[in-house]
Amino acid sequence: AQAQAQAQAQAQQHQQGYLGQSSLQAEQQGHHSPQVAQQAQLAQQQQQLLLQQQQQQQEVAREELQRQAALQQQQQQQQQHYEQLRQQSVLQQTAAQAQQQVTPPQPQPDPAHSQGLPQGWAAYRTVDGHLFFNNHFTGESRWERPVGD
Repeated sequence: AQAQAQAQAQAQQHQQGYLGQSSLQAEQQGHHSPQVAQQAQLAQQQQQLLLQQQQQQQEVAREELQRQAALQQQQQQQQQHYEQLRQQSVLQQTAAQAQQQVTPPQPQPDPAHSQGLPQGWAAYRTVDGHLFFNNHFTGESRWERPVGD
């Protein structure tokens, strides 16, 4: 942006100097003919066109810089979003692993003691080996062997 501003200032100085020289030369030579005036006017128009072109180029460059800045900001936001999703996934995996580790061992069925039980009842052994009975229909559990219904 500074380089563009400097280029614009130089172009304006060049234009002012060029225009000043052409009118000064015309006065010094004593020629005030329509041709000299027309040439000076053409030179001024050319300088104005050059200045307009430079301004347009500067505007295009400024717009390109704005587009690049917006794109960079969008990429940063996407990267942050990706990082948040990655961290969330890691946390979910860690929580799932922790939950698996915390789940206590389940009692094991004991088929030998399940024989002769009323319908729906089964015998199980706790992790430490104690025998208990569970009714699959009602969810009832007890330490004593159920008797027939």
